[in-house]
Amino acid sequence: MPTPGAGHAASPSLALAAMMFAVAMTFIDQTIVRDVTEAITGNADTRAPTGDGALATTVREAMPGIRRDFTEADQWVFYGMAVALALGYCCALRHPGGRAATPSTRAADEAADAAADEDRG
Repeated sequence: MPTPGAGHAASPSLALAAMMFAVAMTFIDQTIVRDVTEAITGNADTRAPTGDGALATTVREAMPGIRRDFTEADQWVFYGMAVALALGYCCALRHPGGRAATPSTRAADEAADAAADEDRG
């Protein structure tokens, strides 16, 4: 019986292309976020806006509420992750265990068990 994945040659060039695409998307995403932040606040980092305009004043007043809302939302995400981890742990405890055996090793194990039974009997 063929092993899983047999006949499917891994293409190193395809893997390299996928990794290059993922890295490029990360850099593009960071660039866009930085540009949007700079356009709104006038700064590309976490400093408060320094302008006197209506938008800068609104952003300065809204930031504590935005931060609080973000932390409260994150709290529920962490609770969900903890529940998922606990469920996974409970499933692992109830799993019957053992090892995955290929058909050839399973037959050899059964033959060894039969021989051991004969020796006892």
